[in-house]
Amino acid sequence: MRSSRVALAATFAALSLGAAPLSAQAQIPAQPAAQTQAPQTWNRINVPPYPASQPDKLKVDQDEYKLYLRTSDGPQQVFDFYRAQLEQQGFRVTSSKDKKHGQKAYLQRGAGSAPEDRVELDVKRKAGGVIKVEIEIDETD
Repeated sequence: MRSSRVALAATFAALSLGAAPLSAQAQIPAQPAAQTQAPQTWNRINVPPYPASQPDKLKVDQDEYKLYLRTSDGPQQVFDFYRAQLEQQGFRVTSSKDKKHGQKAYLQRGAGSAPEDRVELDVKRKAGGVIKVEIEIDETD
């Protein structure tokens, strides 16, 4: 009887702290965080996931954001989406060019005085139908 009161008290304490009961915790398998989930913000830049796509791989460091995704859309549509996202955040295209398998643009926000206010957007089709989206801090002057 005492052990059931202790268990009941422990469950009540956990519930009052917002935790799931021990029986519920045991039934939910621990799942690792998805490695392909795109961060919402990178270097003060909002980078949303591409609609109707399946993320394949994500590589992020201080100077580069690389997202590999699967979508039925072509590189031009993906490029247009991310260019529009950057323009909504105050960036403007300073130059762009067509590439064999995609598009590239250089964008600047404001005077471009901070490194993260000058970026290169590069979108291209890779092997297997994967689209690579790369946003890189443009350190060229």
